[in-house]
Amino acid sequence: MAATRKLNQLQIEKANPRAVINVRSSKPNAMRKLIPIVLLVVAPVLVKGQDVKSMLEKTAEAYGGKAWEKVNYIRMHHIGHQHWLEQSENPEGPFITSYTDTEEIRSTKGLKLYQKTESKMGQSPEPNTLVYVQNDSLGYMAFGDRKMPSPYSYGEENIRWLTYGPEHLLTLARTSATRFDQKVDLEGVNHYQLSFTVAKTSYKIFINASTFLISEAWIDTYSPNEFFFSLWGKFTTRIQYTLYALHKGNIVYPEQWDVYRAGHLWKKISVNNIEFLEATDESAFTVPDEIKKAPLNKRNVNGIKLPVDQAIEVAKGIFVIPGNWFAGWAEQADGIVVIEAPISSGYSVQLMNEVKKRYPAKKIKGVVVSSDAWPHLAGVREYFAASIPVYTNKLNKPILDRISVVDHSPAPDHQQVKKAKPVYALVDKVVSLDDKNVPIQIIPVQGEGGERMVAVYFPKQKVLYASDLVQQMRDKSFFFIEYLSEVKAVVDRHKLDVETVYAMHTRPVAWKDITAALDQNK
Repeated sequence: MAATRKLNQLQIEKANPRAVINVRSSKPNAMRKLIPIVLLVVAPVLVKGQDVKSMLEKTAEAYGGKAWEKVNYIRMHHIGHQHWLEQSENPEGPFITSYTDTEEIRSTKGLKLYQKTESKMGQSPEPNTLVYVQNDSLGYMAFGDRKMPSPYSYGEENIRWLTYGPEHLLTLARTSATRFDQKVDLEGVNHYQLSFTVAKTSYKIFINASTFLISEAWIDTYSPNEFFFSLWGKFTTRIQYTLYALHKGNIVYPEQWDVYRAGHLWKKISVNNIEFLEATDESAFTVPDEIKKAPLNKRNVNGIKLPVDQAIEVAKGIFVIPGNWFAGWAEQADGIVVIEAPISSGYSVQLMNEVKKRYPAKKIKGVVVSSDAWPHLAGVREYFAASIPVYTNKLNKPILDRISVVDHSPAPDHQQVKKAKPVYALVDKVVSLDDKNVPIQIIPVQGEGGERMVAVYFPKQKVLYASDLVQQMRDKSFFFIEYLSEVKAVVDRHKLDVETVYAMHTRPVAWKDITAALDQNK
């Protein structure tokens, strides 16, 4: 069994093909050994361009050759886990994790997928069961008997999942203008690196020079319709295939897939039951007529409308716009302080334009990014491009630096064009922005959940903005009582006089409601 080859995704994406790269983990428990990846210059005599076809034929034979001619579907059961990269108290992990149990049927010769997944995670007391069906461009998702059209981004993900299968990658490679790039040593094992492009998507596959099985695939990924991954622009999805096993009919197939995104392990599956089928019940892929007639919700994240008509004045000179994620500002005599840069560059452009419309004689003097979580900073690139100071916890500088240079060339924002150097006002103690009418204090939270957050206090109005730490539910209860205790700790530590609190997901509520919720927990 080939060893699992773990690389640092950022170093992979920046790799010089003529360099020797030593990859070390910044976390000892995340990657336990030094992995040398040697990218060698290979003379044409080793593998000629015209030999790519025969190489791929050998790969097809290694997977079972003609046995695949009768395989139209793969039915498999796999268990695994997903790291919720968008849900973490630290952008480098560890991440909140869900554990999955999946029944899947996938077409080998088309874009048909059926998935029924039971997920379990610490934040949900009961298992969650979700069904996805994809049939070419049409798809739906179902919770129990309730069916609804899949959001466009979900359909994209379903199709991507199909193409992650080595059988699909091999088909794409054999039917494309595939080229040999170089020979690569992965942990001392020789591999052939091949490249091809399909529908403007670039692929690299790494074929073991001894077994001719695919060990890895690197796929250029761009997800402008998905909230979290749209932030990262154009990035590489990397899939490792291990635990290759011999199955009935002399078919060889990997029973473990490790999928990396945005530099981190995203999903891992382990197959514990698999069948290779000539036919299956096609009703599994049937999309109901009512789903077919429903309009396709293709929503580019940059195009989401800022609901300026819903803006509310929290207190004199303090405004917030509710929506998918809240954004707002405070008016001071010498300029406007924006609070949060959520969702996307396009969303920030709208907010900046709204501020200019309301206050034509005032500039935006700063933006507070209160957390390292993506809803708070996904639109920060527009402020970088405009050289507007970003007030944030000092611990957030590394992730903001990374965001400032993300490749958004498929749909350039202003930062992609200007490549401006970020201007920071890093917070590790109370920072005061004095003003006669709306003075502001930016305060590091320094809590367990809020270690990378800042709160914003308006002493004259007795108002506190609590970042993510106050999340009121529909039944008026509060999510994760620990967060409320951290807000109270900030208030007590700095002896703040608070009457009203609001947050990224919560409209203004009375401070007494927070203390009452904490009292009920005693």
